[in-house]
Amino acid sequence: MRPKIVPSKQIKSSGFTLIELLVTIIILGILSATIVPRMFSTNGFEAYAYRTEVISTLRNIQLRAMQQTVDTAICRQIKISNDNKIIGLLKTDTDKANNCDTNLWQDAQAGETTSVEVDADHTVTFTYSDTGVFSFDQMGRPVDCAAPCEIYIEGEETLTITIEPEGYIHAS
Repeated sequence: MRPKIVPSKQIKSSGFTLIELLVTIIILGILSATIVPRMFSTNGFEAYAYRTEVISTLRNIQLRAMQQTVDTAICRQIKISNDNKIIGLLKTDTDKANNCDTNLWQDAQAGETTSVEVDADHTVTFTYSDTGVFSFDQMGRPVDCAAPCEIYIEGEETLTITIEPEGYIHAS
């Protein structure tokens, strides 16, 4: 028996066309230029981390002010430093008549304050809606700030911490 000869058929190849490859490469290029750098950057998360730390620190200072009701000479002032890099409770010094030492940076370096310090590698700053310093009274309410007190944390975006007139501290 003779083998049967079958006419050759065109074999259809299954692959990408040149247009499909070009469109895919262009889309990948756009994604790698815009989205990928944001995924591997921590700048967006820094401000949120500092916001959480500042809220925790403010609540700590507020609780200390509410618990230290006997000695009214204890410093309970909160200040943002001139370089907008630190926020904290000023040093307590009972030997001085004016016991709130305003050199917050040196005190923070010496570990003598309750404070939040921005790392030198981070591009985050703190600003305060009012001027000067503020404090908490014995009921935990903010004193010497326009109600509500607002602290801004500026990084990739600006985040706000609000201290309500009755003392509630929250992110807004």
